[in-house]
Amino acid sequence: MYKKLFFKIFLFFCPSILIILLYATNNINLIYIPNYLNKAKFYRSNISNIEREKFNDIYVINSNILKNEYNNLNVYAIKSNKISLEDAKKKAILMGVDIFIGENEDYYIFCKDNKRIYIFKSINLIKFENNFNNKDISNSISLESAVKIAEQFFNDNLLDNNYEEAVVEYNNKNYNVSFISRINNIKNYAIKNSVLLDSFGNIISANYYNVKYEKLRSFPIKFIKDAYYDLPINFEKGIKIYLEEIELVYIYENSIVQPAYFFKGITNTNQKFESFVKASIYK
Repeated sequence: MYKKLFFKIFLFFCPSILIILLYATNNINLIYIPNYLNKAKFYRSNISNIEREKFNDIYVINSNILKNEYNNLNVYAIKSNKISLEDAKKKAILMGVDIFIGENEDYYIFCKDNKRIYIFKSINLIKFENNFNNKDISNSISLESAVKIAEQFFNDNLLDNNYEEAVVEYNNKNYNVSFISRINNIKNYAIKNSVLLDSFGNIISANYYNVKYEKLRSFPIKFIKDAYYDLPINFEKGIKIYLEEIELVYIYENSIVQPAYFFKGITNTNQKFESFVKASIYK
């Protein structure tokens, strides 16, 4: 009885198994992800056979990331905005750091107690520093608390911080909280408001931008598969990259705000891999 049942099951699944095996052996676009990533599955990739020869150490593990949604995107310059000393003093008073101590060709400098701010003359940038002597070290904070403290800093200083996403990096016992906004519905990594805190929630420094963008012109966007050729990869033999996400974002490079592909993934040595590749096609 059991033998007959097993035989029927085998006959039912055998054609499907043969088709899968034949497809996997003849289609180089099927990529196998090793067990150590806990993703032992076949995924489709739209990298061609020729490209696979070049990218033998790059694997795509999410088929949904390889889609071009834009044909053209704008490139921007940051508008110059002259700020007078009187305007800078008004900003400094609002932040409670209002003792003017000097200036250079780039910024005005104000201080109070152990705090210091730099108000830039040509762009809307305020840099804040806190050289505190007495730090609160009673309780360490969580990642979520770091974001709330950073948000509150901008609110307390009447600095408008419109953002969509907060990105937190934890290095050397410090939290670096960056706030990501959007340009034309695309994430803006070019200009980011940010706050650096220690692990107890004391604010070390902050950068606040209130810039305006000036459209230069629109450029075609390269295909994602073409951006692979521009990845700055120079790994030792045996290192492989497993791409988990590709985003279209804006970055600041060559004095302009321009679109780029943001590649994210992991290597087979469990190291994080991140790289920006310019997406616009222009001379």
